[in-house]
Amino acid sequence: RDVIEELKDLGLEVDFNQGLDARLVDEEVAYALQGLNIPAIRLAYDHPKIGKFVRRALDLLRVAGITRRRMRHVLSYVLFNYKDTPEDLFARVRDLLEWGVAAYPMRYQPLNGPGAFEKDSYVSPGWTQEQLNMVAKARRVIGFGGAFPPYEGLRKKFSNAANFAEAFELRPKSRSEAPLEEFAWPQEIAELGRDHEFPTHALVNA
Repeated sequence: RDVIEELKDLGLEVDFNQGLDARLVDEEVAYALQGLNIPAIRLAYDHPKIGKFVRRALDLLRVAGITRRRMRHVLSYVLFNYKDTPEDLFARVRDLLEWGVAAYPMRYQPLNGPGAFEKDSYVSPGWTQEQLNMVAKARRVIGFGGAFPPYEGLRKKFSNAANFAEAFELRPKSRSEAPLEEFAWPQEIAELGRDHEFPTHALVNA
């Protein structure tokens, strides 16, 4: 608590670049985060069972005074290809979009064993390579900077989908289709992804 107050007094920028454990975000923590000079608040929604804690953390941040504009800078990592299934990922991304925050899928890769240091080489028992490719392609095509921001069109796509395949399938864009409303400026998305392999060079230089 003393460190938090000192950071507030000094006005130093604080960046927790790992996903905060939503189970530990209570009213006191929410007000502490609200008062810090923090460019982005990152949570972690790595398992379906912690969804209620992520939702509670978001509600507490809003009650603590996190404005709608600052909520644009709240992001949640979503671990997949671990002990989950494609349907688990679909449900968690859908939850986050409904709750108004960006979802950033994080593909699990073991640190030991065969192919441990070969990027994206691991396929968990609950996934297939084809399904993993669907996620990767959706992040590039309908996502932004590797994340799924809560654009209204994207939110509706996931909300109306019956399952993983429908949510992550891609279709040609109609000429009459209205463009998606921007959630955050490219530079802001780039900053949210700092240190987490977002393709930020293309965004910053665009």
